[in-house]
Amino acid sequence: MTMKTYEILSDRPVSFARTGKFEALNEAWKHEDYPLEDYELIVVIRDVLYLQYDQKRYVVNEGEMLLLPPTVVLSNRRIGYKASKCSFYWMHFSPKGETGIDKTEKLILPESMKLLQPERVAILLRQLQDGLRNGYDANCMDYFAMSVLCEVAEQLHRQQNGEKTKKTQKQIYHDIEDYVRSHATTYVTVEEIAEHFGYNTKYLSHMFREISGIPLKQYLLRCKVDEANYLLSETNLPVNLLAEAVGFRDSNNFMKCYKKMTGLTPTQYRNAFCHRNVNHS
Repeated sequence: MTMKTYEILSDRPVSFARTGKFEALNEAWKHEDYPLEDYELIVVIRDVLYLQYDQKRYVVNEGEMLLLPPTVVLSNRRIGYKASKCSFYWMHFSPKGETGIDKTEKLILPESMKLLQPERVAILLRQLQDGLRNGYDANCMDYFAMSVLCEVAEQLHRQQNGEKTKKTQKQIYHDIEDYVRSHATTYVTVEEIAEHFGYNTKYLSHMFREISGIPLKQYLLRCKVDEANYLLSETNLPVNLLAEAVGFRDSNNFMKCYKKMTGLTPTQYRNAFCHRNVNHS
């Protein structure tokens, strides 16, 4: 079945409306009956969201996203059709201008999909909330919102490319990406990755860099930093335990690596981006 998609202009930011993080307090929660005045992006980070809209029922699992357009027919409202104790980030926005046949600069956004890296989208949504909390001007917020959509569009593009390619170098590259992300919380070396895929270390590193533009070792560290950002924002783990949780054997080495890649210490990141707009109803 063909994936439903939406197009928005990419030569300008969208108009940001509002954002937040929702957490159901118990297993009996269902989404309330609401119309939708603008686009809504939902990224589920816990359990499952059961939502009906425009006479269609959606099941949005952890790590998946859903994009809903504005209500056209008043009777087409968002409403939960099954209870769950889920948690999700949400963002409302409106495109600035309509796409047309003479416009080639556009983002292709899926109605729904399993995100390749949901933590990257979640981090951008948290930064969006941080900007809102700190009173950033409307223009900045529009660009923050656009960055979230760009990440979703890029992940869709990568997913579609992966589905079209055979078991070639590019497919092996995607397999390595998946392997590295799945081992972001363990201690793993480039040599171990090469051995797992049955390749010479030098050849595999060269192939990965040719396709991605960055060394495999740097990509491995980037995935660990992404996971660390998620844990810094979503948990209260001390930095030394957090370092272990993302596969570093030495917390000092972790902090040096983190500072080099982000420009911040783990504590500075936590203080900057841990505050979120959370609602329960």
